[in-house]
Amino acid sequence: MPPSVASINLADLLTTREAALLLRVKPNTLETQRSEGKGPPYIRLGGRGSAVRYYRPDLEDWLREQSTAQVPSVAEHLMEGSVAQKMGYSPDEAAMLAGMCRSNIFKAMKSGSLPARKLGRRTIILHDDLQNFMESLPVREAV
Repeated sequence: MPPSVASINLADLLTTREAALLLRVKPNTLETQRSEGKGPPYIRLGGRGSAVRYYRPDLEDWLREQSTAQVPSVAEHLMEGSVAQKMGYSPDEAAMLAGMCRSNIFKAMKSGSLPARKLGRRTIILHDDLQNFMESLPVREAV
Protein backbone atom coordinates (compact mmCIF):
# COMPACT_ATOMS: atom_id res chain seq x y z
CA MET A 1 0.00 0.00 0.00
CA PRO A 2 1.51 3.36 -0.99
CA PRO A 3 2.38 5.68 1.88
CA SER A 4 0.67 9.03 2.22
CA VAL A 5 2.62 11.92 0.72
CA ALA A 6 3.17 13.40 4.20
CA SER A 7 4.90 10.21 5.42
CA ILE A 8 7.38 9.93 2.53
CA ASN A 9 10.97 10.79 3.37
CA LEU A 10 12.27 12.52 0.23
CA ALA A 11 15.65 10.84 0.72
CA ASP A 12 13.83 7.54 0.07
CA LEU A 13 12.86 8.65 -3.47
CA LEU A 14 15.63 7.26 -5.65
CA THR A 15 16.45 8.01 -9.27
CA THR A 16 16.72 5.12 -11.71
CA ARG A 17 20.50 5.27 -11.35
CA GLU A 18 20.36 5.17 -7.53
CA ALA A 19 17.84 2.31 -7.56
CA ALA A 20 20.05 0.40 -9.98
CA LEU A 21 23.03 0.87 -7.63
CA LEU A 22 20.97 -0.45 -4.73
CA LEU A 23 19.74 -3.48 -6.71
CA ARG A 24 23.14 -4.01 -8.36
CA VAL A 25 21.75 -3.90 -11.91
CA LYS A 26 22.31 -1.51 -14.80
CA PRO A 27 19.93 1.46 -15.07
CA ASN A 28 19.00 0.19 -18.53
CA THR A 29 17.67 -3.01 -16.91
CA LEU A 30 15.19 -1.01 -14.82
CA GLU A 31 14.20 1.07 -17.86
CA THR A 32 13.55 -2.10 -19.89
CA GLN A 33 11.56 -3.67 -17.05
CA ARG A 34 9.43 -0.51 -16.78
CA SER A 35 8.64 -0.54 -20.49
CA GLU A 36 7.65 -4.22 -20.26
CA GLY A 37 5.46 -3.68 -17.18
CA LYS A 38 7.82 -5.75 -15.01
CA GLY A 39 10.31 -5.00 -12.26
CA PRO A 40 9.95 -3.02 -9.06
CA PRO A 41 7.17 -0.45 -8.54
CA TYR A 42 8.01 3.14 -9.46
CA ILE A 43 6.51 6.62 -9.33
CA ARG A 44 6.22 8.76 -12.45
CA LEU A 45 6.39 12.46 -11.58
CA GLY A 46 4.13 13.84 -14.30
CA GLY A 47 3.08 12.53 -17.69
CA ARG A 48 4.75 10.33 -20.28
CA GLY A 49 8.49 10.99 -20.56
CA SER A 50 8.71 12.69 -17.16
CA ALA A 51 11.01 11.84 -14.25
CA VAL A 52 10.72 8.46 -12.56
CA ARG A 53 11.52 7.74 -8.91
CA TYR A 54 11.68 4.52 -6.92
CA TYR A 55 10.55 4.48 -3.29
CA ARG A 56 13.26 2.68 -1.28
CA PRO A 57 10.86 0.68 0.99
CA ASP A 58 8.97 -0.49 -2.13
CA LEU A 59 12.26 -1.64 -3.69
CA GLU A 60 13.18 -3.57 -0.55
CA ASP A 61 9.72 -5.21 -0.43
CA TRP A 62 9.92 -6.08 -4.12
CA LEU A 63 13.37 -7.60 -3.65
CA ARG A 64 12.10 -9.78 -0.77
CA GLU A 65 9.21 -10.97 -2.97
CA GLN A 66 11.68 -12.14 -5.63
CA SER A 67 13.00 -14.89 -3.36
CA THR A 68 11.81 -18.36 -4.20
CA ALA A 69 11.14 -21.18 -1.75
CA GLN A 70 14.37 -22.90 -2.88
CA VAL A 71 16.56 -19.84 -2.22
CA PRO A 72 14.90 -17.89 0.60
CA SER A 73 17.95 -15.89 1.61
CA VAL A 74 18.99 -14.36 -1.74
CA ALA A 75 17.06 -11.10 -1.31
CA GLU A 76 18.19 -10.67 2.29
CA HIS A 77 21.79 -11.39 1.27
CA LEU A 78 21.65 -8.72 -1.45
CA MET A 79 20.13 -6.17 0.91
CA GLU A 80 22.80 -6.89 3.54
CA GLY A 81 25.41 -6.20 0.87
CA SER A 82 23.91 -2.84 -0.06
CA VAL A 83 26.20 0.16 -0.40
CA ALA A 84 25.66 1.11 3.27
CA GLN A 85 27.41 -2.13 4.38
CA LYS A 86 30.49 -1.95 2.14
CA MET A 87 34.02 -0.95 3.15
CA GLY A 88 34.64 0.97 -0.07
CA TYR A 89 32.43 2.82 -2.54
CA SER A 90 32.54 3.92 -6.14
CA PRO A 91 32.27 7.70 -6.61
CA ASP A 92 28.60 7.24 -7.61
CA GLU A 93 27.85 5.23 -4.46
CA ALA A 94 29.71 7.77 -2.31
CA ALA A 95 27.69 10.61 -3.85
CA MET A 96 24.42 8.76 -3.19
CA LEU A 97 25.36 8.04 0.43
CA ALA A 98 26.59 11.59 1.04
CA GLY A 99 23.51 13.12 -0.58
CA MET A 100 25.51 15.20 -3.04
CA CYS A 101 26.15 15.18 -6.76
CA ARG A 102 29.00 13.11 -8.12
CA SER A 103 30.79 16.21 -9.47
CA ASN A 104 31.29 17.40 -5.87
CA ILE A 105 32.81 14.01 -5.02
CA PHE A 106 35.25 14.32 -7.94
CA LYS A 107 36.11 17.93 -6.96
CA ALA A 108 36.85 16.78 -3.40
CA MET A 109 39.04 13.94 -4.69
CA LYS A 110 40.91 16.34 -7.01
CA SER A 111 41.51 18.86 -4.20
CA GLY A 112 42.78 16.09 -1.90
CA SER A 113 40.09 16.61 0.74
CA LEU A 114 38.60 13.18 -0.08
CA PRO A 115 41.22 10.42 -0.46
CA ALA A 116 40.53 7.80 -3.09
CA ARG A 117 42.30 4.62 -4.11
CA LYS A 118 42.74 3.11 -7.55
CA LEU A 119 42.60 -0.54 -8.53
CA GLY A 120 43.10 -0.73 -12.24
CA ARG A 121 40.48 1.59 -13.73
CA ARG A 122 38.31 1.44 -10.63
CA THR A 123 38.21 4.30 -8.11
CA ILE A 124 37.45 3.31 -4.52
CA ILE A 125 36.57 5.62 -1.63
CA LEU A 126 36.89 3.99 1.78
CA HIS A 127 33.95 4.27 4.16
CA ASP A 128 36.04 5.99 6.86
CA ASP A 129 37.48 8.49 4.33
CA LEU A 130 33.97 9.43 3.18
CA GLN A 131 32.82 9.81 6.77
CA ASN A 132 35.86 11.96 7.66
CA PHE A 133 35.27 14.13 4.59
CA MET A 134 31.61 14.68 5.54
CA GLU A 135 32.55 15.53 9.13
CA SER A 136 35.17 18.03 7.91
CA LEU A 137 32.57 20.06 5.98
CA PRO A 138 31.75 23.39 7.61
CA VAL A 139 28.69 23.53 9.85
CA ARG A 140 26.05 25.91 8.59
CA GLU A 141 25.38 28.83 10.90
CA ALA A 142 21.82 29.26 12.22
CA VAL A 143 19.90 32.09 10.58
